[in-house]
Amino acid sequence: MRHLPQLRPDPSRSKLLPTAQHGRQNGHVVSRRRDGLTPSAEFPTRAELLAALIERIEHVAIIVLMPIFFALAGLNTTPDVFEGAGLGALTLILGVAIVGKIAGGAAGARIAGQPWRTSFAVGSLMNARGMMELIVIKVGLDIGVIGNSLFTMLMVMAIVTTFMTGPLLTLFGGGAGAQPEGDARYLPPR
Repeated sequence: MRHLPQLRPDPSRSKLLPTAQHGRQNGHVVSRRRDGLTPSAEFPTRAELLAALIERIEHVAIIVLMPIFFALAGLNTTPDVFEGAGLGALTLILGVAIVGKIAGGAAGARIAGQPWRTSFAVGSLMNARGMMELIVIKVGLDIGVIGNSLFTMLMVMAIVTTFMTGPLLTLFGGGAGAQPEGDARYLPPR
């Protein structure tokens, strides 16, 4: 375990514990016996194990599995949606998706008492669909709920709305280092 020194066996920690109660107090897995006198060995806590798994798997998922997902999703697209009635449907889907998310997010922020500019910044952030949308429409395609044409339209919508987020946030948020408007309230860090 060259990357995880915290999980290396520590002679002072890996000795048999005199009681199961000592292990419970230190947050370690102990014997399943209930008498409390059975010696048991310490194991890494769930947080340590989770951190180790994330460190090992994250790079493989990002470097290997994500490109495979996008390649397989791209194989299901069709160029037919960019001409004729398909282009009209794509424009309608984009318009409804953009206006619906921005207006809905802005309305919610306004109801919460935020100024207009901040409200539209919130709506812009809500507009981004990202990976979740792509995964959902891929599942819908795989189980036969949507066809290749609708899949392509929804994929274009997810990509366009995600790429719009940065420029819209700059427009509505006032750019980098902008000060909050009005009575914008922030919680202090914990």
